[in-house]
Amino acid sequence: MTISDGKTQGARLNVPHQLFIGGNWVDAYSGETFEAPNLATGEVLTEVASAGKEDIDRAVLAARQAFEFGAWKTMTPSMRGRLIWRRSRRDCSRHT
Repeated sequence: MTISDGKTQGARLNVPHQLFIGGNWVDAYSGETFEAPNLATGEVLTEVASAGKEDIDRAVLAARQAFEFGAWKTMTPSMRGRLIWRRSRRDCSRHT
């Protein structure tokens, strides 16, 4: 499956197969991925990174650092929500 060609192939989704940790798309520590099926049809939609303990540890550390040392700590929950929503829309629009 080609994820980076900017096109949807058949019913497959054109989305990153990596994990979003610390503001970056990264491979799973193990390098493993798994197929994500359309539950209605069983057809494979895409491959996604198979996160493990090491990836969870990286994500928790990145989140803690962002909160403790970044602007995140001083933002209101409403501001945080708007940023997350904006980032999600931006990322989704890149992969459709």
